[in-house]
Order: sequence, then C-alpha cells, then structure tokens
Amino acid sequence: MANFTLIKWKENYDKPLTMQGVLKNVMVDKNMTKDKFMDFVNINIKPVSPFALANMEACVDEIKKHKNIFIIGDYDCDGVTATSIMYIGLKQYGFDVTTRLPDRIKDGYGAKCYMVDEAIEAGCDCIITVDNGIAAIDVYKYAAEKGITFI
Repeated sequence: MANFTLIKWKENYDKPLTMQGVLKNVMVDKNMTKDKFMDFVNINIKPVSPFALANMEACVDEIKKHKNIFIIGDYDCDGVTATSIMYIGLKQYGFDVTTRLPDRIKDGYGAKCYMVDEAIEAGCDCIITVDNGIAAIDVYKYAAEKGITFI
C-alpha cells in the first residue's frame, strides 16, 4: 500500500470492493492523513505480564492446589475467546478442565448458583470465571458454602 489515492466510496459504488478500497474509505470517512492512518494501522501492542493484575500470584498459587477446574465463561466473542484461552492454558499444565458457556436466553449473563452445582457434579473443586463473575457475590458465597474455590 505504497500509494494512496483518496477516493470517496459514493463515486465508486459500482466497482469491486477491495481491502485497499476499504482502507482508503476509512481514511476519507475519518478525514485522516496518510501519516495518521499509518499510525492507526501499524499499532505496536506490547505484551503485558499477567502478574501486573492485582493478586495474580495468589490466584496462581490457589489454582495449583486443584486438579479439576471448572471455567465459567460468557456467550459473547470475548467470553468464548477467554474461555478457550484459559482452557488451553490449563490443559497444557495438566489440569482436568470443564467449561461452561451460558445460553444467552436460558442462563442470561454471568455465573449462577446452579453452575456451582454443575461444577460439583463434574467433580471440580475450583471455579474460574472469565469475562464475568466480578459482581457474583451471591454465587461466590454459595460456592464457599459448598467448599468450592471461586476465582
């Protein structure tokens, strides 16, 4: 993409849409200069240590105490992705892992007490939530009553 020619989409609606055409249209729509656009598309994402998160070492230490892990994710794109990443990572370290993605209609969003029961039925003694769980105080208390670690 060495040469940019700014062409408005309206003037070219009958031409095949290419990736270069899409990117040119983004530039036009956002009123971007070539330099601003190149800054936008050439992002350098620097890795961040997961241990930058508060209490991560304590969470890892707690996870290591368990063998059977139950992951409660979410049904949306980032929830499924987070569940998959956690599943693959834990499996690589030899954990037995069960996942639970809620049904948008039946379950709604977030961890539920009956999911704790599902974890127990699956033989899990540790629940990890990804992309949810921050406000699940009642679920956390229920899991604690049942002797289940809840992260």
